[in-house]
Amino acid sequence: MENFACGDVMRHMIAHEIHHIGQLWIWSRELGENPVTANLILPGTL
Repeated sequence: MENFACGDVMRHMIAHEIHHIGQLWIWSRELGENPVTANLILPGTL
């Protein structure tokens, strides 16, 4: 088993999440729907 630095794992997780957000956008468009926002920091939540 390999050892990975925490930063490497976090970068991979972020890239993978971006990949899934892109998939959801494409599927939404294929269904004729408007995709939801990918912005996880919504106005008024900070």
